[in-house]
Amino acid sequence: MYFKLGSHLLSTKTLANCLLIILIAFSLFVTNICIGIINRQFAVTDAVKNFDLEKTYYYCQSGEYSDDAEMQANEYIKAAEDNKGIDVSYLYGGSLQLKNKSWVSDLRYISYTATDDKTGSKLNSGQLKSGKWYTDAEHTEGAVNVVALEGMYDVGDIIHIELDPYMLETQETDETEPVYMNMIVTGVIRKESYIYYPRTDGQDLGLSEIIGPAYKAAGSERTAVYFSIDDPEAKKYADYFEKSGVSVLTLNDNADESSSNVIADLGRKGWLNKFKDMYDRSMEDIVSQILTLVPFIFGTVLLTVVSLVCIMLLNSIDNMKTYSVYYLCGMNWSDMRKILLAYSGILMISSCILLIIIWTASVLAGIMDSMVVYSMNNIYITLGLIAFIILIMVFVPLMMLSKSSPKDALRDH
Repeated sequence: MYFKLGSHLLSTKTLANCLLIILIAFSLFVTNICIGIINRQFAVTDAVKNFDLEKTYYYCQSGEYSDDAEMQANEYIKAAEDNKGIDVSYLYGGSLQLKNKSWVSDLRYISYTATDDKTGSKLNSGQLKSGKWYTDAEHTEGAVNVVALEGMYDVGDIIHIELDPYMLETQETDETEPVYMNMIVTGVIRKESYIYYPRTDGQDLGLSEIIGPAYKAAGSERTAVYFSIDDPEAKKYADYFEKSGVSVLTLNDNADESSSNVIADLGRKGWLNKFKDMYDRSMEDIVSQILTLVPFIFGTVLLTVVSLVCIMLLNSIDNMKTYSVYYLCGMNWSDMRKILLAYSGILMISSCILLIIIWTASVLAGIMDSMVVYSMNNIYITLGLIAFIILIMVFVPLMMLSKSSPKDALRDH
């Protein structure tokens, strides 16, 4: 009964209610864009939440390319490897040639980033679209576990890699046939994800220099994969993957004064950045960027909220006659709340359906890939706004009706 009476309220003012549905959907859409813009600013810091910021360092050799400088740098990094209090993880990055050719070219490549299991497991910060992270998935004999950027591969796909035999120390020098390595996709990363990759050098870095968004379009000729150099299958071709010159050093439970001294020596010979310092520098940039967006976000939200409240008030005034008839026919305040709840529920469901259509269309069109980052914040805040709007739509008409008698409402409206 309450649902039918709520539907009747919707049908009595079809045009006004359609406008209200559109405005609510637009308000939720704009709100989610604002949330996504803020999420995008913090996506860089979210990408390192699994690391101990106080004990983790990003290291790369300085720009001195003399033999003596390189030898001394190698000695320092070797000292770090030998120190029981320091875990050293090298980063690998580059391109791999695919066995299957492209319809555009005879050569086709993918980009890759690899590290060891320990560091690789920390890269996963909830950015998987489907499947499992490569360190969490069960190993498949004869294939390297990888997570791939969405667009070209799905979970379970096999990627056939062609390796140059002359670059493999394990191959005979007179070998002319190519060597093939298989990769199995255990997970797919959202294409707007912010993820760690070996890049840049220098002192006083922020996280944005080593963590960036993956914006490869779906169906592009090139994609990116991430895997562990400790994978049993990858170990067979370990000499094929070149170190990027970048390493991650982490102080473990065995760290002592000698460990700190080794870290300090590396800082004198190369570019050493503590994750905590990089995090703080990034937060300063994020706050300054968000502050520049505050006028836009505030103005947009204020405009939509004011418009929404005005239309809801006008709609409530138009429905005062119907509310009064219900009341005079024997409905009590509890019944009126249920009717209004059913009415507002129908409106919100319709608005959410329209919101999903608009949002899906914008995502498929790729309009917001480089503009927003989606997270659970979008869902939580959207649900909160829906609950807030429903409360207004239920209690505002009741307050208006309670301040005037039903007879006066019938005479005035």
